[in-house]
Amino acid sequence: MDPTPPFARPPEALSPTLERLEPMQRPAPMPACGHCRLALWYLVDADLACYCNAMRRVVWDGIQPGVRCCDIPLLDAACRQPRSGLSAA
Repeated sequence: MDPTPPFARPPEALSPTLERLEPMQRPAPMPACGHCRLALWYLVDADLACYCNAMRRVVWDGIQPGVRCCDIPLLDAACRQPRSGLSAA
């Protein structure tokens, strides 16, 4: 199984916080959250973590395994698509 789901951003686009880090400071393997636009990556001193706005919890902290696959980017993309068939009354 390919653990890389279709993301809201192109797979090569990392979070801006992750892009600022040296490659050896980034999570390995990269969790799905590394490319998700709903993920908030932050660095406190030397501790990197990721908060998911959709799940409303820390989803990566370097201790627990990272999220490999997630439906949230698909749901986010679907919610941002214009709805057809709606008319103003």
